Amino acid sequence: MSRGFLRAVGSGTATIMMSVYSQTVLAAETDQFLVWDVELRDSAPALNTYLNQETERFLAEENALHGAEHSAALVTQDLYLYLFRSILDSRLRHFVMTAPDIDRYPPSTISYPEHLEMSIYSAKSFPFILPMARTIRIGDVYLGIDKLSHFFGFGRRYFKRYVRLREEGYPEDVAMEKTVEWGMWYERYLVGNLTDGIYSYADLEANFQGMMMARSFSEGPTPLLVRTGDKWTLARPIDIRDFVNPGFDESYNCSRFMGTRRSQVMHVLESEVCPKRTAPLVQARFERYQKWKPSFSQQFVDRKLGEQGWTPHTDAVFDLWCASGKAEGLPESPRTTP
Repeated sequence: MSRGFLRAVGSGTATIMMSVYSQTVLAAETDQFLVWDVELRDSAPALNTYLNQETERFLAEENALHGAEHSAALVTQDLYLYLFRSILDSRLRHFVMTAPDIDRYPPSTISYPEHLEMSIYSAKSFPFILPMARTIRIGDVYLGIDKLSHFFGFGRRYFKRYVRLREEGYPEDVAMEKTVEWGMWYERYLVGNLTDGIYSYADLEANFQGMMMARSFSEGPTPLLVRTGDKWTLARPIDIRDFVNPGFDESYNCSRFMGTRRSQVMHVLESEVCPKRTAPLVQARFERYQKWKPSFSQQFVDRKLGEQGWTPHTDAVFDLWCASGKAEGLPESPRTTP
């Protein structure tokens, strides 16, 4: 066996492992079932203030270095990288995890082992061991902090891919479909199944909405970024609530669980979560959620997975689980988007 062949194999293996690692550092588990009996303060005002301040700071640096030399699309991609590179390198995540104006559950006094034990992931599912992301509220939506990682991390990747496809001549809807399908592949074969045994529909929605906010910086008749002389400036304040919807809430837009993860999670859902399903706070929250229409991505994901034999989402599936007490005999996806 030649050294050249071994080097090629080693290089290929290293590339795959680095790809897996790069996705893993975006990953975390989150459990919005824990906040079915908790009312958090809206963190949108504090988060919006932070995003606008950091964007202004970034633009000042960008303008000093490059003026308005770069395109709005490239500046947007660099802004996303400035805010978030990975779980281990993210000024945005640090802010959300530590700022006193961000209301988190469970609070920081609860350790990782305690948080894990409280959650639907309390049963150990080797080798799936990932950080637990706490829950916050943005507008009326409850979501894991990990969704902001997806929003800016994979949102940037979605946007970069979308821009390239548009430059290659694909129509807008086709470029979006191809981008979402690429994200579905990653969720199925790398990010979700490989790292935690979970295919998260909420992650896919956060990815897509991150791209949509990126598009709002550089597209349309009134983009957020405007060229003023030799500088880029914000035309108006950023409001992340425009892009956060109930699809980010994993207790509403439930994930598909794989292998041993499925049976372990189903047991907890049946014994501890189902009894809370009819609580007034949960009912009121879901009534608000149901006013949102599924996004382009949600509709596309449902259609593509349905074509592959996966159970399309339905409002009734989770309720059927709770009513029957026999999750193993029901469809494999408890997804409950509107």
